[in-house]
Amino acid sequence: MLHLKTLQKATASDGGLGETFGPMLIGYIVMLFLYSLALAQTVVYLRRSAGDSTRIKSAVVALWIVDNAHAAIAIIGMYTYLVKFHGNEHEVGLTSWTIGAQIYMTGLSDMIVRSIYAHRIWRLGNTSRMLPALIVCLSALTLTVGLIYGVALAGGLSWADSRVINWCGYVGDACEIIADAIIAFIMTRLLLRLRSGLPEKSPVLQTILSYSINTGLLTCFLVTASLILFITAPHSSAGLAIYIVLSKLYINALLGTLNARQRSEIARTEDAVPVLTTHVALATTEDVASENTQDITGEHLRGWEVPTSI
Repeated sequence: MLHLKTLQKATASDGGLGETFGPMLIGYIVMLFLYSLALAQTVVYLRRSAGDSTRIKSAVVALWIVDNAHAAIAIIGMYTYLVKFHGNEHEVGLTSWTIGAQIYMTGLSDMIVRSIYAHRIWRLGNTSRMLPALIVCLSALTLTVGLIYGVALAGGLSWADSRVINWCGYVGDACEIIADAIIAFIMTRLLLRLRSGLPEKSPVLQTILSYSINTGLLTCFLVTASLILFITAPHSSAGLAIYIVLSKLYINALLGTLNARQRSEIARTEDAVPVLTTHVALATTEDVASENTQDITGEHLRGWEVPTSI
């Protein structure tokens, strides 16, 4: 969660505009780069998603809409503070609707991604719904706190004003850390157990495993780092710079997982001849058998089928 202390005393004489907004500008540049990657991955997925359920495709489209809105609002917010409010100490010292909207969009995007992973954990595990339900509940709590926080910021508060709202931010961060840690632990555990019966060096397994770990461990680490910076460096936007890229990491990790099987299928056609965007290959009986095995592997790992026992 974003915290009011991030830009506290932004107009003070000992803290220049560069120290206050410089890290934020870098964060926005990284965020827009990740946004472009997510956009490309979305196009790739939608072109190859014929076999996926309508719910998954609808979730990806919803993520695409939220992601576009978040990027647009982020650009407006940066323009507002660095250009429109340039030299205006009073306006720079107040929050705006763009900050509040970004917090809500980030929470909404993260909840959609975590809900998809919670569904996959439930399908793959074929056991208790407690952990998937816990992930969804933590994500819903983060979204609720983010909505409260965002509405308060949209009202034009002073950055150095409300300690109560800062505590809301800390609660949201704690929920995100716990949810991401659960996702990383459970997905890694399930995918490692699925090694039995799969090729030892399955590229599908290795790719999806790496994306699953990134989804939980990397984002968990970044949320923790962001929270620490919010607390220890309240006059800098370094914590905010890390926070604003989190939703893009979530989306890219999810889309990378969904696209992993298709990329592996293309990579394993060693004799393929590219014709425009189509790969043509002559398959032997052994190739067909290997392809069928990897197709089954991909379906299990993506969570659309339920293993008999985990």
